[in-house]
Amino acid sequence: MEAYIMTNEQIQAYAESLRMEEHSESTVQKYANALTAFYDWLAEDKSVTKERLLLWKAKISFILAVRSHAVNRKASNAPEKSIKRHENQAGSLNFFAPSRIFAP
Repeated sequence: MEAYIMTNEQIQAYAESLRMEEHSESTVQKYANALTAFYDWLAEDKSVTKERLLLWKAKISFILAVRSHAVNRKASNAPEKSIKRHENQAGSLNFFAPSRIFAP
């Protein structure tokens, strides 16, 4: 199987084609950044093969799984931390105390 050589010029041309199709600038930047990250990750010869694509896909999947786990873990601890913070400030869990609702 023949390798495809990727260039920065191709990334820029793709970004420009997205602009011509009237995609939002944030979308264009997101796609260009993703392609640039892939380009930077490639070996020095910048050849794209099926094997390298599969390795990149595995790397991205792993990174996303780790981030998702961290976010889910942080979110699951958030209510507990909030309750502890209120307990420490007020000495009890009185969220609906008049002073909290009608504070000046």
